[in-house]
Amino acid sequence: KVVLDAATNAITQSGIVSATDLLLNSAGAVTLTGDNRVGSLAAGSVAGLNFTNAQTLVVGSIDGSDGITSSAAVTLTADDITLDQAITAAGQALTLQTRSAATAINVGLATEAADDFDLEASELAQLTDGFSSITIGNSEAGTIAVAAATFADKLELVSGAGGINISGALSTGSNDLILDTTGAVTQSAAISAAGLGIVNASEVTLSNTLNDVTTLAADNLTGDLTFVDANTLVIGSVNPTGISCTAGSTCAVDISTLSGDLSVNEDIIASSVVLNAGDATAAGTASGGNITVAEGKSITATSALLYTGSIAGSTNVAALIDAGSGNFRYNGDETTVYSGAAALADIGSYAIYREQPILAVTPGTATSQYGDSPDVAAVTGSYSGYVNGDTQVHAAISGTATFSTDATATSDAGNYNIAYVDGLLSAIGYGFA
Repeated sequence: KVVLDAATNAITQSGIVSATDLLLNSAGAVTLTGDNRVGSLAAGSVAGLNFTNAQTLVVGSIDGSDGITSSAAVTLTADDITLDQAITAAGQALTLQTRSAATAINVGLATEAADDFDLEASELAQLTDGFSSITIGNSEAGTIAVAAATFADKLELVSGAGGINISGALSTGSNDLILDTTGAVTQSAAISAAGLGIVNASEVTLSNTLNDVTTLAADNLTGDLTFVDANTLVIGSVNPTGISCTAGSTCAVDISTLSGDLSVNEDIIASSVVLNAGDATAAGTASGGNITVAEGKSITATSALLYTGSIAGSTNVAALIDAGSGNFRYNGDETTVYSGAAALADIGSYAIYREQPILAVTPGTATSQYGDSPDVAAVTGSYSGYVNGDTQVHAAISGTATFSTDATATSDAGNYNIAYVDGLLSAIGYGFA
């Protein structure tokens, strides 16, 4: 057993500490980052701890001192850690990371896996609430596998090319979740967090319909991003800010809410973008969720499709797409196929609204002699009620209008109404009345 007590002074090393037990009674900043070989570690009162172990490290009890208590950041590095006692560092950062490259990390498992860095569900309970952040892993770590786990602090999961797989419900409550990996991010269970930040990933597939995140951001992506949220979602700032792909990468971004608004409060940069607010709501229903775009924010992509709800509720969408461009479609959703004059080009930005705007058909005039049945077959109409700067050319109106009148062969001389009945179609989705 080794006991170190430096009062408020720092503890450093130039050699290796080898001991069954290492007790840090009290000290200032402790930096012991050599190839130490310690069985069990406890720290009664230190002002920061950075400790590396060349074997499995147990945070335990030594001479009545339980676990680790620190007034500054704590970093523990080993290829496996067993938390038999609590780690407490109120308002400070905690990092638990692997020593050897490509070591797999398992979070929230019921039992340990051989040769992996394991944090069982019971060990996560030893992380005292109140850290400024908890980081698990580093840029050289292997695959991070997350079973069901709940954290009360901001969580950062960091791995190399092995990626991150979430197989059990992962929650950080009212705190942010950062996923930093050069590999793929996948899930088979839901994520719940205030903010979700994704960094460096080669591909992101987070399409669980129970995901519940307030704000989403991603940076330095080298592959596609797919994300589904159960309700309202903001593209905003979670450190990173907005959504961007690495220059030169082929990166398709597809983000949807099942219900509720999808708010673009920061820029999106990708090779292609699909946004869908209210994916669970069918075409023809204006409610269910709208895309809104904050003033001055943009979507930069070769192609962009924005599926939204109501025309009035989709703030700044028309300006983003460019009012008067003709790149608007109505009474549609992600399942609608537009063809002919309404076909969507492979390049360009389009807004597709579930709402169907109605064009008012104003008929021309018809005359008849008393005793003759009025003939309205030759009557033509004009149209009003276009939105988003559309024109009759954009609306791609086809068909022959049918009109009716309440005048008959025996009607007295006078003026009578002519009303539109049916017969007209708009390729981009307008209705007629």
